[in-house]
Amino acid sequence: MFMMFKNGVKKMDITAINQSLRLSIENKATFPEHVRTVSEAGVIGYLVDLLRGFVTYYDINNDTHQATLNRTFEANNSPFSKEKTTQAILDIQGGKISYVDFLDRIYQAGIRSYEVDIQGKQVIYSSDKEENHIEPFPSKPKNDQ
Repeated sequence: MFMMFKNGVKKMDITAINQSLRLSIENKATFPEHVRTVSEAGVIGYLVDLLRGFVTYYDINNDTHQATLNRTFEANNSPFSKEKTTQAILDIQGGKISYVDFLDRIYQAGIRSYEVDIQGKQVIYSSDKEENHIEPFPSKPKNDQ
């Protein structure tokens, strides 16, 4: 999936990244499928900014690609809730809710962004008050058998 240039530097496959994000939003791709696809497209991590509605993907060359979620969230003062965040994570891993519902639920739990560290195999959920919840990748994905 990588696109190559003359100097041999690998660049991200933007088409594959955008398509995978679209499939996630349409609830046609699970988190493990999305991570696998974007990783194969050259991504080492990405940041989902719920306040601005963007996802910023980055690669090993420090190049970035910004995609839109096509989703906005109403301003609210929801306090950070580790319990609600964890429950939303469990529900999406169990296939009980869609990705869009997941985004709504973590936003209501006070999460304003999350960063997926593909190499470190973890997701860091952050509130606007610098409260964090670190979630390791599931060892055996429930929806991606």
